[in-house]
Amino acid sequence: MEASRKIIVIGGAGFIARAFIQEVSKTYTVISFDKKTPTKIFPEEHFTECDLGKKEDIEVIKDCIKKEVESLHGIVFLAAYYDFSNKPNPFYQDVYNGFCDLVDFHSETLPSTIKFIFSSSMASMLPTTPGIKQTEDSPRKGMWQYPYWKLEMEKYLEGKKLQHPFFSLVLAAVYSDNIEIVPLYHLVKNVSEKKIERFFYPSDTNRGLTYVHLDDVVKLLLKVIENDTFERGYHRFLIGEEEALTYHDIHSNSSKIFLNQKGVIIKIPKSLTLFGAKFLGFLSSLLNKRRFVQAWMIELSDEHYEFDISKVRNELGWQPERNIKEELPKLLQAAKDNYETWKTINEKRPW
Repeated sequence: MEASRKIIVIGGAGFIARAFIQEVSKTYTVISFDKKTPTKIFPEEHFTECDLGKKEDIEVIKDCIKKEVESLHGIVFLAAYYDFSNKPNPFYQDVYNGFCDLVDFHSETLPSTIKFIFSSSMASMLPTTPGIKQTEDSPRKGMWQYPYWKLEMEKYLEGKKLQHPFFSLVLAAVYSDNIEIVPLYHLVKNVSEKKIERFFYPSDTNRGLTYVHLDDVVKLLLKVIENDTFERGYHRFLIGEEEALTYHDIHSNSSKIFLNQKGVIIKIPKSLTLFGAKFLGFLSSLLNKRRFVQAWMIELSDEHYEFDISKVRNELGWQPERNIKEELPKLLQAAKDNYETWKTINEKRPW
């Protein structure tokens, strides 16, 4: 591989981006942009602070792209804003506007050999029911702020006559060996710290989410970067493990590992859970403390996501090597063995 070949990463300081850049910089020169500077810059990485909400910063990215066009192999858009307040925030619009601007620039200016890769979210899909797998043709619905804007970006790509290969990778919940998924971390923490709410849940505990390990996401991104067989146009793939991890899986494994107990869950009405969430949220605000579970989440507690990954397996030769359902006991045991370190790592994740 020629050392002069370059990749541009937008949102280069994020969770997925840091792992991807660490790997891809072994064979490519990486030019990365983000609002904040990463704690570590890799040897073949050139980082520039950039705010997608500022027109002048978008122009800096465009100038860089034009300068590097002869050796540029692809643009990877991993920039995102999210929080769990589920309230409108101008940062969502900033990322969307920057995304659309760069897509237009890419489409109208760059050679057709330069691919554009965008990370979307499982949460932009309409939930399914256990046993019915979702495909790329399944219905979509952004049911809260973060997936709403991801879906808007997907729609923007779909509405354009693309003269380049554009990829939308719909990622399941991305986890690491340290967990590092905010909702999953808080579920485990409720059990490990013997919080009273661990006994209650407002929905069917045999529903759950699809996950994908960070290492598998990095390998996927590398496959997309290396694959030059795709024709121009829009290519969308669901990315995740094939088996959902249910709330029951999480609760029972956490109870066994941390408490040496069989997990007990009492199903309570959503209306009662909603009242409790509002009341505890009010108390937390009086004490100036943050509480993860919020009232708006209760209606989504019965969501279920389960992916059919036939398309990405057939067209890219990718399938996950890790399996959180099988590995969860080992991940939780590692968390228990180094609990304070594990908590510190997870508390750094933004929410």
